[in-house]
Amino acid sequence: MSASQNNLSLIVNQQDTSGVNIINRSYTATYSGTGAVLINGILTTTGATAISFPPNLTNAMQVLIKNTHATANIRIDWTPTLATGSIIAGRLTPGSVLALWQAVSGSSGAITALTGTADVANATYELFLGG
Repeated sequence: MSASQNNLSLIVNQQDTSGVNIINRSYTATYSGTGAVLINGILTTTGATAISFPPNLTNAMQVLIKNTHATANIRIDWTPTLATGSIIAGRLTPGSVLALWQAVSGSSGAITALTGTADVANATYELFLGG
């Protein structure tokens, strides 16, 4: 048995003007890993800030980050294990969420580094890292 069962449940729906679902999908992904951490973080400056992984996690197979700041935009860069440098994963406006959820073991789909850059100081975020 794994030390950690990391599960993602996601419901996506689109409704018409009457509130009737046009699209209604439910997605689940699970991963038997070695651990996970939930971080409530603050980007204290507007410069690029490395977001540290916990000591027991070198390759993150699951990443879910939410911009919890009322006005800040946060750019997320991450480094895939098979890449030589970081790539822009997304730009999160207030309330936005970005997720990568690998369900199969192996480092080829993982990330090894994560950086956040906010357009205002003290931008807040919530981050789940699993592996």
